[in-house]
Amino acid sequence: MKSEPTKAFNLGTDFTYELINVSENQTFRIDCADGQKFALRLARPGYHTADEFNSEMAWIEALQKAQTVPVAKPMRGRDENYVQQVAHHNALLFEWIEGSEPKITDNLMGLAEQLGALAAQLHEHALRWQRPSNFTRPRWDFQATLGSEMRWGDWRKGLGVQPHMLPLPSSTVNEIEQRLKAYGESDKRFNLIHGLLLLAILLKHQTHLTVFDFDLCSLGLPR
Repeated sequence: MKSEPTKAFNLGTDFTYELINVSENQTFRIDCADGQKFALRLARPGYHTADEFNSEMAWIEALQKAQTVPVAKPMRGRDENYVQQVAHHNALLFEWIEGSEPKITDNLMGLAEQLGALAAQLHEHALRWQRPSNFTRPRWDFQATLGSEMRWGDWRKGLGVQPHMLPLPSSTVNEIEQRLKAYGESDKRFNLIHGLLLLAILLKHQTHLTVFDFDLCSLGLPR
């Protein structure tokens, strides 16, 4: 794989790479001979379209320019595009941010308060930001979760679910649908969200926090 990132991104003449995480994507740490460090994300084939990846990068770029929320800087490839092809994957490159996931021994209450503030800042930015005309990200609404689409699978076919169990959760799902319809989808209530805003997606370095992993950013209800 080593030659392919070099063709796609400006990584210099020599670098090492290390797999650091596997989930929906594979994430690698890249250490270049000149001392630069990057995070390379290889997406699962078919996970997102190129337009969806570019829209993710557009929001991160806008957040960085506005200095609203600390984020990892996305890096353009040799052709000046963010999305590149590496080992048959859509690939994105980010500057490496020093830090670690909050630990159980940290002041988690204080971090949760900071996380709430970051969520509010992201929501405020989403309300103000004029998205590009070609901006496209998945919707996380009733249809995508519990309705006709059920993107993560049909809850009725879950492990251990028997027919006699269905009436109560089915009535709950119907109630959720009605409440969401009543709640509505005005911009203040249904807008661009990070999608996975948990303590686990914060990088903590001394007193500084950075938000990363915008891979699930979507149109939905702010938490």
